[in-house]
Amino acid sequence: MRRALLLLLAGSVVVALIAITVGFVWSGMADDRVVLLGRAADFAPGSITTFTPMDEDGEPLLGWSRASPLGDIAGAAVQVHVANLSGEIVAFLGLSPHRGCRVEWRPDHQFEGMRGFFFDPCHNSTWLPDGRRVFGPTPRDLPRVGVEVTEDGRVLLHPGQIREGEWRAGPVRSAPPSDRDAQPTAIATAAASSG
Repeated sequence: MRRALLLLLAGSVVVALIAITVGFVWSGMADDRVVLLGRAADFAPGSITTFTPMDEDGEPLLGWSRASPLGDIAGAAVQVHVANLSGEIVAFLGLSPHRGCRVEWRPDHQFEGMRGFFFDPCHNSTWLPDGRRVFGPTPRDLPRVGVEVTEDGRVLLHPGQIREGEWRAGPVRSAPPSDRDAQPTAIATAAASSG
């Protein structure tokens, strides 16, 4: 009798774990919405452009929330920073991987004699224009959002495709590498429309 009860309990645990895993994978499936950000020619080499991706109803596609004892508390819309890195157009999620604070692009932010960095004003984490972590408590590079440049030159954002930044364990460098050009040529802020 005791053995049967243990087998039943073990079977229930296995079924529950499978259900939780399936639910997690199902809820994390890629969002198929696409946002037109503009044309590739609109993003000059070295530029950083900040967008708040919106849906057809003018609602933010990416939202920020935090947990509390009373449940999730909705926060502000999440921005996406689009960078043209020597001809490669990439997008970074505007949230710190450390504690989820908003990450801002600051073209005048100075660090170790260089200008132009992503910055987390909550914890002072700092990233190069290519998203690599150079200072602060964050253990990761900035998360990337899927971007596609079509054959006809349109730049499309895929908000459902978010990839964590690379883990950079160990001591934080005191300065970004001196061979990097950290002075982007342009900055813009815009609300993107769905495409």
